[in-house]
Amino acid sequence: MSSWRYQIMQHVADDGEAYLAVHEFYTMHNGDEGWTQRPVPIEAESISDLRMALINILRDLERHGVRDAKTGSPLI
Repeated sequence: MSSWRYQIMQHVADDGEAYLAVHEFYTMHNGDEGWTQRPVPIEAESISDLRMALINILRDLERHGVRDAKTGSPLI
């Protein structure tokens, strides 16, 4: 069993510019961590569902900060 949350990840574009994107981040029952290779779309079937997704993204950003997309290491 695993659990997931949103995680903001910092990427580096081909031109060297850094950018941030939203990913799903997984913690496995054995403590291993993983995340989606590509950012996830922010979409919903209703305004209420979209609002809740955005609130959850902001909550997880406050709790977990930003990580490097290649290594998963937390960034300061």
